[in-house]
Amino acid sequence: NVYCQDTSVSWMDWTDEKKCGDILRFTRLLIQLRKNHPVFHRDRFFPESTEKDEQPEIAWFDRECKVPDWSLLNRFLAFRLKGSACTYDDGTTDNDFYIASNSDIYDMTLILPTLPRNKKWFVVADTSVAGPEGFAEEGNELPLEGQQRYVLPAGGSVILMSKEIG
Repeated sequence: NVYCQDTSVSWMDWTDEKKCGDILRFTRLLIQLRKNHPVFHRDRFFPESTEKDEQPEIAWFDRECKVPDWSLLNRFLAFRLKGSACTYDDGTTDNDFYIASNSDIYDMTLILPTLPRNKKWFVVADTSVAGPEGFAEEGNELPLEGQQRYVLPAGGSVILMSKEIG
């Protein structure tokens, strides 16, 4: 771990695209994703749900799509951000996002939150996929084949985005 080292061990020459092109592209697209979606730049803390059946603006999940048992040691963390709680300048609402990280040494099969019938999950990024295929350019996200489950490899993270389907 070099996160706390301010030495040549952790320094990166961001101008050398041959050497760090993939991480440079990943970082650029991650910044673009955050800038393009109001769900990622909130100016207030997530409120509690007021209605019994209303989905909260943020929901935490274990790998079986249930509320996590926070008292257990776990190497998995996932949450869903409710896009309809955030609007663009034109009044349209944002997409939902599901973000999960698997820090275990084993692959995990995740059960995903169910979306309304008119929406599907699309893969934005999967850190277990090398190269440009690991992070989709805006508008080129691929629909998830099985909408109920996702296999997240050991040490991987994934970003899924909901989109309305015609």
